[in-house]
Amino acid sequence: MPQINLLGQDTKRYSEQFARGPLYAVRFFVFLFVALIGVWGFLFVRTRMINGVAAYTQADIVAQQKKILSDERRRELLVRQGQLDFANRLLSSHEYWSRLLPELARVTVKTASYISFLAEANGEAHLKVTVPTYKDFDLYLQVFDLPEFNKVFSHVTVSSVGKFLQGDTQSVRFDVALRYNEDFLKTVDDTTTNNLPAQ
Repeated sequence: MPQINLLGQDTKRYSEQFARGPLYAVRFFVFLFVALIGVWGFLFVRTRMINGVAAYTQADIVAQQKKILSDERRRELLVRQGQLDFANRLLSSHEYWSRLLPELARVTVKTASYISFLAEANGEAHLKVTVPTYKDFDLYLQVFDLPEFNKVFSHVTVSSVGKFLQGDTQSVRFDVALRYNEDFLKTVDDTTTNNLPAQ
């Protein structure tokens, strides 16, 4: 008697496709595993190469430093560098005293004469001044009160005001103490540098 297949052709076809599903999943995971190993291998080789280049560069830097330290001209270069640094610091703190007297003359009335002048490095100056009259004395002091005209001198105090007889001429003599702007002596303008003697 012939055998009759009750499942039919459609059932057989479905069972074959169902059996292939796990095979595709296994193939996918094998491919993923191989890809991960490949990426890991690439990163490992790349890291080794970068580490090798870094080690070579570090060794080259150390060799260059040793070469520089053993150079005979290095000591002379360090001495010259120290001299330049000292010269720059000296110039930055240098005070141009030649600027103070012209500025004082600019803010002084024409009739005033100076008997003595003493300027100290702390920003104080002491003057002995004579003027013909008390009116000139008043004008002398007014100039220092004009901020638009006088920007360098401040804290002006006057003492020992009195008549002074020199020969046949009578005048008013007084002592002045004032403060000058110390930064004014540390800045040099074109007119000051042009008036400096050539070396």
